[in-house]
Amino acid sequence: MNIDIPQLPYKFENLPNEILLEIFDYVHLNDLIRAFYNLNYRLNSILFSSNTHLYIVFPDDIIGNSTHKKILLDFIRRQRYIARLRLSNDGPLLEHEFIRFPYIRSLILDIPTSKHIEMVSPKQFPRLEYLRVGYASATVQLNKLHQHIFSNGFPLLKKCSLNNIGEYQSWTGSPSIYSLGIWSNDPRLVIQRVLCASMYLISFHLFLKWPSTYSILQDQIIPQHTHLKYLKLHLSGLWTLEKLDSFLAYIPTVKILDLSSSYFDSLMIYFQWNFKELSYIFSCRLPNLSHFDFLQFSCRVPFIHLVENILTRLTQLDHFECDILESPNDHMVNVEIIQQMNECFRVLESFHNLKFVFYLTTSNNSLISNDQIFPVYGHTLIVDSNVDVGLNRFSNIRRLKFEWFSMTELARISANVLPYLEELNLVYIATLRPYNGSLFLSTIRTLKTRFTDFSSYQTFLSACANLSCFQCSIFTSDKCNYIESPNT
Repeated sequence: MNIDIPQLPYKFENLPNEILLEIFDYVHLNDLIRAFYNLNYRLNSILFSSNTHLYIVFPDDIIGNSTHKKILLDFIRRQRYIARLRLSNDGPLLEHEFIRFPYIRSLILDIPTSKHIEMVSPKQFPRLEYLRVGYASATVQLNKLHQHIFSNGFPLLKKCSLNNIGEYQSWTGSPSIYSLGIWSNDPRLVIQRVLCASMYLISFHLFLKWPSTYSILQDQIIPQHTHLKYLKLHLSGLWTLEKLDSFLAYIPTVKILDLSSSYFDSLMIYFQWNFKELSYIFSCRLPNLSHFDFLQFSCRVPFIHLVENILTRLTQLDHFECDILESPNDHMVNVEIIQQMNECFRVLESFHNLKFVFYLTTSNNSLISNDQIFPVYGHTLIVDSNVDVGLNRFSNIRRLKFEWFSMTELARISANVLPYLEELNLVYIATLRPYNGSLFLSTIRTLKTRFTDFSSYQTFLSACANLSCFQCSIFTSDKCNYIESPNT
């Protein structure tokens, strides 16, 4: 029985001050001033309240705008709270304008200079909770900053993203850091210094380039880390399975593993994948692994070998996502046998336990190997070329992305060949003619498209009766190429 729940209108100005303060906390200064400054007495009072935490992108938010600059300086002269500061370029920071940072909780340095890095000290930022530092070559200043970070100089620091950590230093440890992202080309330093100093680290995003000077990590460099749950590891350089095994030996508590590389890494393309050995490494080193993402790898071993080995050993796995560019063709797959390999595969069609993302790769308008393996089990389909993929074979798709699409595909979607489709992403430079009601996408809840005009925008709104999210870029042009809607 359908019950219509009345929509109660609610005005923004009726929100309590506490909620408005929370909203303002996430709005850039530029937008905050443009939207709310001098709108009424109450909003001005909230803006200038001692509880307001400003989010400033410097100098973008004040450059060329004397009004914004005057208001910003007025905040500072009144010693109001600036909660988040982002330096968006390497320009000079005027000390007499930004002399007080006692309430900064979030600091982002996109292009840090040596002066910027010197400025980041516990004395200047005693309440710092989040720090992100872009690439910098100021080695001396960076070493001093790293000393502060990993020796509890910022006792409230929880999340940190750093670049080029490459110097051995004696750090005393920082127990407050639970999320860390770094780039390094020294695996021993990562284990011996970074992990040892971040004893309560839970989430670790690591870009690690393995140099030619290291073979494998030795045992007992440090005791095993006991708190890490999520590792996102981007591999580059001279990795091998033996090196990966020696690295994972120090983090046995990991439950979520995200391995990624690049198709264009000239060294990683020679990585020899032995999925039987890889699955054995996971089962020994990561006994609690339940979530595995395997993304952006060029692989000369058939995808089916990964499935056969990973899923037979990792019986507790409840999330599996992969994106592999394969060389060999391996179409001889018995899906029923694979379906019995693991408990999670028995519920693929209902998508309750296992998330399986299907990437369709095309070459010379011919479908290649991984298209033939699990078309009915995939719940995400990405089509990167203008080729007829036969959508009716992917009956359980929830999310569909077309880098190129034709009205034929749109007509098939409209004909309900994908009854569970909820998200549609179209990338196409064209417009739709006003249609006669034949285009009907009732299951679509999220629609994303680029380079559309207002007429197409109206067409999609009419066709997607249950749409809850629509992202698009609308343009106007007298020279648009129209493509016919189906049955017009």
